[in-house]
Amino acid sequence: MGRLKGAKLAEDVLLDILSVITKENFGDAILTRNAADFDTDDIIDLETKIDELEWPDSPRGMLLKSSYMANVKKDIKTSGGLSTFGFSPLGELPNLMGFSFSKFNRLPDNGEKLQGFIVYPSAIMVALAPIAPTANVMKQLSTYTTYTDPQTGLTFEYRAWGDADTDASKEIIECNYGFGVGEKAALKRIVSE
Repeated sequence: MGRLKGAKLAEDVLLDILSVITKENFGDAILTRNAADFDTDDIIDLETKIDELEWPDSPRGMLLKSSYMANVKKDIKTSGGLSTFGFSPLGELPNLMGFSFSKFNRLPDNGEKLQGFIVYPSAIMVALAPIAPTANVMKQLSTYTTYTDPQTGLTFEYRAWGDADTDASKEIIECNYGFGVGEKAALKRIVSE
């Protein structure tokens, strides 16, 4: 149960951080395309546009909703998959055409039809700050530990203690963080029509 709650907290924190991805903060979309029309040709075109903007080659990332990723995988499968691209289209996409891929379906619902984005790490600044309990609080805890998720970089705190008055065990998972827009030119939005 704790893992499920931790995963939900991580998803909620990530969604909160991604809320800064708006036209106001990052400008017009680099691509307007519906999922059914998105394929590897679009990724090649995006790579070219980013090259022309003189982004460094690495690390470039592309995050897309599953429906967009599915069409890319189908396109790769139709094009020969393993023999053409050097991997199976049925698993996760590796670094492809200069981008590391991720999928996330809970993008901000802000009326801007965001379906994904291309990103360089300096686009959004995030600070994580676990707040250790005071010495007196620490004495009351049976467990206090921190965990940093290797995939997202989010740091979580876990606290557990017992309440002798109610004969109840209590557990908390928390994440203390702050975020804001970093380099505006380091993120390009992909939207639907």
